[in-house]
Amino acid sequence: MPMIQARIASDVVPYDPNWLILHAGTNDLGQGLETMRLRMAALLAEIRARLPDLHTLALFEIPPRLHHEADALAFNALYSQLLADSGFSPQQTVIIPSSLTLADHIADGVHPNQAGHLLHTSEAVTALRSRALP
Repeated sequence: MPMIQARIASDVVPYDPNWLILHAGTNDLGQGLETMRLRMAALLAEIRARLPDLHTLALFEIPPRLHHEADALAFNALYSQLLADSGFSPQQTVIIPSSLTLADHIADGVHPNQAGHLLHTSEAVTALRSRALP
């Protein structure tokens, strides 16, 4: 997540988006739940500070990861509180559930394969259709 946070200013802010889809944390699962929580809190604070007029922030739940399935579930359970602590209202956020499975959608035990990317895209479209986007 630190690499994503460092790129917010250069890769996102210049476009002044109305909405942002964020899929972050999968690579951080091995660092422990508290490290992940702190990193996501910092990333959300950066987004909030640099994009104060953001209409919708959509976050993907972290899919299961080889040897870290329990950590992924525990981290996903923290999303609502992390968003609230960062100043995002429930009306501004969409948490996109992930139905990726290790057997069918994860290429290397960590990252989605082509089927996983297609499923994630479908999940994002479904979740965002539930919101009135500008």
